[in-house]
Order: sequence, then structure tokens, then C-alpha cells
Amino acid sequence: MSVKIERYDKGYGMLMIVFSGENISGTETVYSDPCPTGGDGNFRIWYKATSLSSIPRLRLFYEMSYDNDVNSFVKPNNVDDIVNNWSGEVAVVDSISPPPLPWIRFGVQGLAGNPSDTLITEVVINV
Repeated sequence: MSVKIERYDKGYGMLMIVFSGENISGTETVYSDPCPTGGDGNFRIWYKATSLSSIPRLRLFYEMSYDNDVNSFVKPNNVDDIVNNWSGEVAVVDSISPPPLPWIRFGVQGLAGNPSDTLITEVVINV
């Protein structure tokens, strides 16, 4: 599954909604569409997940590529996940400094114990 990116030019950078209301059932992994980075290696990110039945348990990560072919994306060496054990339903603000490659995409993976009704409320990046 690939998710379309919404872009909003705010004059101080580009605000992109990467995920919005996507269901992550159990241990499923969902990827965003590729996003151009503009060569900048500093992004701000806002994320939140919800579940009616239990606490979401997720991993949020990113992959980089030299082009926008989905088969070219890999996780950069020596780069941690954005969050590798995301649990709870509180919004989080973080920053990432990916390598200066021209394309990035984001992934969300359900971890063991993730309920089937988990929704990614939203993942937004500011580039």
C-alpha cells in the first residue's frame, strides 16, 4: 500500500502530510509515496496514532533513495528508526537528519501486540 503525499507551501518550507488516517492492522507495514528532499538533511516530524481497543504498538522509520523508484529505497546505514517502539496515543514532535539523498519515504510497521484497529492519525513533516 502506498499513500499519496499532500504538500502545503507555507513560505518557510514545505509541509507534507505523509500519513493521514491509515489503518495499520497487527504487524502490517505501510509505506508512504516517495517525497523529494531538496537535498536538505533536517526535517521536523509530528506523529500520532490511535486505537479504540488497546494501545498502538508501532515502529516509524524512513528509507532513502537516489531516485523515486520504490525498488531503490533502503534504510541508511547507522541510522536509527524515528521511533522503534511507539506506544500510546499522545502526539510527538521530533526531528530527523537523514543523509542528503534526493528522495525519502516513510514506513510504519505494526509490532507484536499492535491492535487491528490502529489508525495513524497523522504523520506530518516540515522540510
